Amino acid sequence: MPPHPHARPDVMAALREDRASVSFLEGTTAVYVKGNRAMSEDDVNRTLSDWMHWYRIYTSDADSVDQRQLADFTERFAEMVIGVGGARQADEILAVLDSAIRRSLESGSQVGSLYLAKASVLGMGIAESEERHELYVEAVAAASPGTADWMRAMLALARYRTDTSRYGDALKLCREIRRHISDATADFECGVLAEEGIARFTSFRQLRAAEESLAHACGSTWEDRAHDIQAVARWVASAYHYRARLADLDGDHAPALELYLRGAEFQRLCPQETYSTAFVHLRISEPLISMALFDDAQEHLNEAQRGFDNCRNKASGDQQAQLGSATLAAARGDIAKARGLIETVLEEARAKNYWRGELLALGFLLALESRALRAGRVLRHSWQILRTLRRGELARNGTILVLTRIPLLLPVAVRRMSRPQVRLRRLRRSRDPRPRLDRCPCPLHDRSAVAGSG
Repeated sequence: MPPHPHARPDVMAALREDRASVSFLEGTTAVYVKGNRAMSEDDVNRTLSDWMHWYRIYTSDADSVDQRQLADFTERFAEMVIGVGGARQADEILAVLDSAIRRSLESGSQVGSLYLAKASVLGMGIAESEERHELYVEAVAAASPGTADWMRAMLALARYRTDTSRYGDALKLCREIRRHISDATADFECGVLAEEGIARFTSFRQLRAAEESLAHACGSTWEDRAHDIQAVARWVASAYHYRARLADLDGDHAPALELYLRGAEFQRLCPQETYSTAFVHLRISEPLISMALFDDAQEHLNEAQRGFDNCRNKASGDQQAQLGSATLAAARGDIAKARGLIETVLEEARAKNYWRGELLALGFLLALESRALRAGRVLRHSWQILRTLRRGELARNGTILVLTRIPLLLPVAVRRMSRPQVRLRRLRRSRDPRPRLDRCPCPLHDRSAVAGSG
């Protein structure tokens, strides 16, 4: 009987003893292929290295390779890599993916998911690159229009377009997907709704339309499907996530927290997605800071940083976790610590020529100095923001569109960084009829849930 894939020493010992056994190779590979699709992030990170070793062993003897089984194996491997966003062994994973892509092209096997997996791993270094864009385009080209593989690749390309500030292109791709949806691919309507809402929110175009798309994406029909289809669970979680950001932008912090926590319930249906789960914790911390629940916010920031460390994300998540910590420090009155954290992020972004990260850090500095009423620094950072915008966002989306974001976002950041006394007075004046929270009502902080589990 083949060893359990999580029992790494047994796997290695068995490989040494039975390397030439075709039946053993095929049997053990089948165990990997049929592995639980709801693995935890820790299980995924532990198992990926076993899978890579097994791939090398399985493909070392051409006579022992069942091409169909190998295709199933690499497809599952790609799913896991996409889920964790590259995990901890990026160079090794890229080498295996390159080998798998060559073999798939030679055998005529499905290759689109491998392109998507490679793009996901490359995204751990920096969000935007021509190679990543080409991989998404190749994934689309590798599938027939209207098929599930094609729609997955198109949605991934749409998200990349949004992440690189090409919002109009992302919306065009969503319209093209919708044109091809059939009864067999009806679930992808949820994905299109979510991506449309995310593109509109991120661009600050038609925020009301963004809310409508996102609300439809987490309707009762899709919530029910989410318990059976993990992709739908992912889209529903994303829709709730961005609805929460809209509510937080409007200053509705308690409703925003409720929406974040509802989305987290669906994100837990995708436990292997370390990166997305980390962002859930990061965003939950934001309304908690606004509601002066600082200790709970700190615990969520700790969870976010732990998740980003697990997937070794250095493109965006790690920076945003540090900026979240800076916001919390400012809200607690430690301006020096907040400024130091933001300046560290700014230096790292500039060192990587990562203009979006630079712009984000400058925006936080602008909010911090506005909160501290330092007019000279506010003017200096405003000028730096405009110079940075010229290199990226302004070139893609126009001056008026970008500059209209600043009046929307700056007051939110300044309020969140405001002095504790000011924050408490504002909370007391709130018109929200619901009682003010004294604890985050999530599983991490729910005392009754903790007590019941003992």
